[in-house]
Amino acid sequence: MKFAVVEIAGKQHLVQEKEVLETQKLPEGKDDKVTFPRVLLYWDGKKIAVGRPYLDGFTVEGIIKERKRGPKLVVYKYRRRKNSSTKRGHRQDLCVIEIKKINAGGKTSAAAKTEKEGGKKSTPKKSTSAKPEKKAAAKKKTSSSASASESKKKKKPASSRAAGVKKKSSTAKRKTTSAAAKKAAPKKKTTTKSKSK
Repeated sequence: MKFAVVEIAGKQHLVQEKEVLETQKLPEGKDDKVTFPRVLLYWDGKKIAVGRPYLDGFTVEGIIKERKRGPKLVVYKYRRRKNSSTKRGHRQDLCVIEIKKINAGGKTSAAAKTEKEGGKKSTPKKSTSAKPEKKAAAKKKTSSSASASESKKKKKPASSRAAGVKKKSSTAKRKTTSAAAKKAAPKKKTTTKSKSK
C-alpha cells in the first residue's frame, strides 16, 4: 500500500492508489489524464521519503472522472438598525479525481542516507569573489549602527520602572502632595474685622 501527500490546486491531500477524491476545479476536461509533480511525502509501508519542500522524481497520476458543484452555501449579511441585509448563495466548482498510480522515481530516505554516509555528493563549487566583501561591508554598517543605538540608550536616564520602583497612581500622588503642602505652609491667622459706625 503506497501513500503520498500531494499538492493539488494549492491544497495538500493524503492519497493512495485507486482512491477517489474531490479537489478544486482544474483546467483539464472530463476523462483527461493529469499528473501532479508536487509530492511532499511518500511512504510505501517500510520506507518514508520527505521532501524539502518537494520530492524529485516522484509524481502522482490520475484521471478526472467528473466535474461537479459543491453544496449551496448561503451568505447572509445583516446590519442591525440600518434596514439593510443581503442574501447571496455560493456553490464551489469541484473536480472528482481517481488516483491511478503513485510513481516513486526518486530515492527514498533510506537510500538518501546511505548516499550521504558513503557516497560522494556532487555539488557545484561556490564562487568566492565579491560576495564576502559585500557581507563584510554589511556587517560593518550594522555594527556601527548598533554602537550608535547603544550610545543613545546610555544617554537616556533610567526610568522608575527599569529601576524596579512601582509607579504611584495619580490619586496617591495628589494625596501626598497635598499633605506635604499642608505641613510646609505656615498657618495664617484669619481675623475678621467688623465695621464700626
